[in-house]
Amino acid sequence: ELEGVLKPGILMCQHSFSSDLSFHPHWHLIVSDGVFTPDGDFFRLWNWDTEAILEDLRSSILRAFVRWTKLSPELAEKMEAWNSERSGFSCFATEQTSADDKEGLGRLVRYLFRSPCSYRQLSYDENTGKVRCRSKRGGHKEWHATEFLAVLAQHVPRPRQHLVTYAGHYANAAGNLKGKESEPEAQTKPTKQAGTGFKRFPWAELIQRVWSVDPQKCPKCGETMERGRTLRGEELRDFLQGVNQLGYPARPPPASWKDPNDESQESFPIFGDEDSQQFYNDETSQIPPGWESSDAIA
Repeated sequence: ELEGVLKPGILMCQHSFSSDLSFHPHWHLIVSDGVFTPDGDFFRLWNWDTEAILEDLRSSILRAFVRWTKLSPELAEKMEAWNSERSGFSCFATEQTSADDKEGLGRLVRYLFRSPCSYRQLSYDENTGKVRCRSKRGGHKEWHATEFLAVLAQHVPRPRQHLVTYAGHYANAAGNLKGKESEPEAQTKPTKQAGTGFKRFPWAELIQRVWSVDPQKCPKCGETMERGRTLRGEELRDFLQGVNQLGYPARPPPASWKDPNDESQESFPIFGDEDSQQFYNDETSQIPPGWESSDAIA
């Protein structure tokens, strides 16, 4: 009878990343230290026994894997009998945060809603095309720019995939997390302060910032070109096959790249016809070695 009336407040965030961007799926939860009544009254009830919570969590996950035919019942039974310290499951409960500690709750929520990595952790070496990610625990990892994008892409959620779940007293349907609506006469239109908000840049300006090339400027006459319709399929293939008639090479040469930790290694040479070398003269190209042998653009 009480289960249908008293509800805890739960906020759960799914993370797929570790501090060095490795794939490490786990969940962070903010749970009220008790239950709420429909009127909003709060009763503290919990006794946080992490060992008991871990056993319940492991048992429920293994049962779900059996139900989804990811594990056989026999194997799930063996895994449930494993020592908890070597089971592969873990559970950790931090110290309680008071509801009056707005600053502490703010830090906690920002931690749960953070992105896989901060720009402050990243640095880029234009000479090698390498991206370095510094870990807050010390140390770092390095990737070529294209490898870094692949590593980062594995943490991009699938379309319509929810990474944040509100349950119990905090459920969206309950509406208890929404702020109180102000009176109509007191409502004011929000103003945008200088230096805040997200500024959108035109696509041509973004390309020019990265590659120092104006994509809207004609390489022959120097006039500004206008965008036409989008080419797709065979029409795009035919255009790319004949693009060398405009003075561009059919494909760029390989990157001039070397391992920054190996001083004896020479840079990969840029080769191709003279037009290619004149047009693609950027020795800091981000294209990885061996790109010219790829079948992806054949």
